[in-house]
Amino acid sequence: MKWILVFLAIWNLAGALLRTFRILLERFPLTRRLYPGRDLRALDGISDQDLSAAAKARYLASARELSQKASIPAPELFCSLNNAMLAGTRGWRRHELHLSRGILNHASDEELRAILAHEIGTHPLRHFAALRLAEILAALAYARVVIALWDTGLPWYGIWGCGACSISLSL
Repeated sequence: MKWILVFLAIWNLAGALLRTFRILLERFPLTRRLYPGRDLRALDGISDQDLSAAAKARYLASARELSQKASIPAPELFCSLNNAMLAGTRGWRRHELHLSRGILNHASDEELRAILAHEIGTHPLRHFAALRLAEILAALAYARVVIALWDTGLPWYGIWGCGACSISLSL
């Protein structure tokens, strides 16, 4: 049982580090295969058949206007050809904004501006960096707990069994 928890601690920490450095790893030809683009394309690289010119212009104008109001540089705009309503942002220094075709085709102007305002607002607050660092700290905390419990005299199944017992008693 101990070795499974050690494996999970290493797995969590490795995953957190890989997600932290994913943007950098996507640039190298050797590691690019590990990180598919998730169907993301730069807005300039999308044809008019995939996304209408009006939707592209609306996306570009709204993003420029809102970033100018926020007094930050305009983000790099990406689009996914997914028809779901998906939005996201990432970037340590360069701000990348990702919207799906579903949002660009189906959201009203007001809804699009609200989505863009939210996503653009996360960059100055460094939400991307805070999330990555919190993920690494949580993985390190889990690894520290596993190390601390390694030489305890308690049976490992007892530690996890007590939680299940207390939950069943409280119900």
